[in-house]
Amino acid sequence: MNSDTLWMAIGFAGQGLFSARFLVQWVTTERKKSSMIPTAFWYLSIAGGLTLLSYAIYRRDPVFILGQATGIFIYLRNLHFIRLEKKSVPTPKRENRWNRLWVLLWLVLVPTAILARPPLPIDETRYLSVAWEMWHGGHFLVPHINGLPYSHKPPLLFWMIQLGWLLFGVNAFSARLTAPFFGLRGLPLGAHMAHRLWPTREPVARLAPFVLLAMPLWAVFGTLTMFDMPLAFFTLLGAFGFVSADGGKKWPGWPLAAIAMGAGILTKGPVVLLHLLPLGLLVPWWTDKRPGSGYGKWCAALLAATVAATAIALAWALPAARAGGPVYADAILWRQTAGRVVKSFAHSRPLWWYMVQLPAVLFPWIFENRLWRAMRGLRLDRGTRFCLSWSLPPLVLLSVVSGKQIHYLIPLLPPSALLIARGLSNISWPSAGYRLWHVGLLFLLSGVALAVLPAIHMDAGDLPSIGAGLVSWGTLLAGIGVVLLLWKARSVGGSVAASCAAVVLFVCLMHIGPLRHVKTAFDVSPVARRIAELQRVGRDVAVWPSKYAGQFQFAGRLTHPLAAPITRPALQQWIKRHRHGGYVVLIGRPKVQPGHRAAPLYDQPFMGERITLWQAVILERAPEVLDQV
Repeated sequence: MNSDTLWMAIGFAGQGLFSARFLVQWVTTERKKSSMIPTAFWYLSIAGGLTLLSYAIYRRDPVFILGQATGIFIYLRNLHFIRLEKKSVPTPKRENRWNRLWVLLWLVLVPTAILARPPLPIDETRYLSVAWEMWHGGHFLVPHINGLPYSHKPPLLFWMIQLGWLLFGVNAFSARLTAPFFGLRGLPLGAHMAHRLWPTREPVARLAPFVLLAMPLWAVFGTLTMFDMPLAFFTLLGAFGFVSADGGKKWPGWPLAAIAMGAGILTKGPVVLLHLLPLGLLVPWWTDKRPGSGYGKWCAALLAATVAATAIALAWALPAARAGGPVYADAILWRQTAGRVVKSFAHSRPLWWYMVQLPAVLFPWIFENRLWRAMRGLRLDRGTRFCLSWSLPPLVLLSVVSGKQIHYLIPLLPPSALLIARGLSNISWPSAGYRLWHVGLLFLLSGVALAVLPAIHMDAGDLPSIGAGLVSWGTLLAGIGVVLLLWKARSVGGSVAASCAAVVLFVCLMHIGPLRHVKTAFDVSPVARRIAELQRVGRDVAVWPSKYAGQFQFAGRLTHPLAAPITRPALQQWIKRHRHGGYVVLIGRPKVQPGHRAAPLYDQPFMGERITLWQAVILERAPEVLDQV
């Protein structure tokens, strides 16, 4: 798909959003039997207006640009006045200060991590490379990696990355900010969910974003280009749709749930249904309505939302299956889902594996004694039952699935954070805070480990020498840990906010300190730039071993795929055919002794191994080098 076709599709999408507002207004009028303009009308107007404005800017049509820009201003003013009308009780200034604090913490955490750390192999580098090849090759429907269809993940995250490139040009920062942005949007949505579940307990909504951001799993993976943070956002959005529908707001409750499930499928496949369908089916337990009241209608609406979500996903999957061929079609329509459930392609772990990880997942809150005492007095109100229905069934189902990774639990963190915030609100408010001994111990033990690590003799492969810097950073972390062990906040809310700030500080210091000393072992951009230079002058490049994950494609902005021979004889045949002008990238540990007749053109550390760049003619003359890879 070329640029003009892509922009035409964007223009039609904007026009579709713009036209949908009248359908929404008509449906609302028919339901109310009175002419009305719902709030969704203005949101659709803004979404359609912004999309059409981007299209008008691309077309350089001043009449179109002026009309859409003026309309957007009017739509925003209407939403502003609607919000003023809904605010019967003004938001206290203290509440605004709390909101600004967790936004500030996110704005410190994510840019610091992105700027201090290169994209991590192999996941981040692979996903950025897929987005780059879709962009460069015009493969809008079928993701590609190293010139071949990539069936492991659906395309929504790749589309969002490319949307950023449409607005800001191709760059690493906006691409790496895309997935974390969903994590930012999840924080206020979690607070809004707390308002809906516990409308009379204001502290729950105030604490929930801090509790969530303080979980290291959320804080760390919230800085990575991976699919779990967008999936967690859409899961949270779908759960919010259920709460709205249960509260009598069928619109936008059920459409919101359908859109969230459809977007979740386009993000990471049908796993979003594993998180949301049990919650929807357990409504008789968590609702406050009379048992059995309207359950048949609820199930019919849930089925309709699931069908609509499937239709959203199939709107991409069916055309992509035709475009990608039978092998790709089999992979995206069956093998990638069924294979992970029945027998994992990778990450196969025992049934109880997630239970062992829970202390790390729920750190630091799982170690807070006052929280456990407050939890014992927690009654099973609607919000508590809702969060238990949201978190426990998916945990059981994920444990049954053979493939397990700790970041698969990220969509379960929002309901866990809501339950923890509810428990913390049971503590007298305000009351004396608690000492941050758990976070202080994290700083102290990490600092001691970093300080003594250089003195321990161990085979670190070819990682760079980092001993001198680690002692200084270890001392700093240990000192901060001692301060946190001794310091005590004046209130529970202050303790929660301080715990969150301390975790964010820890992640930031680890990025700008210890990780900075080893980042050369993960940064593939130097060798990727050399490969790009070779491709620009028409040289052919192969990579070995053949299990190449696309690490170099985006880092070097490569415009051609690398040859990846499957077997050793195939590699030797490639070397023979390209002995004059061909190059080979070896990933491994070739033990070439000083003074050996063969020497690489370039050599760098890589995750405990080496990446070396060789002329094909050298490897033909010294095939023993391949024996050591």
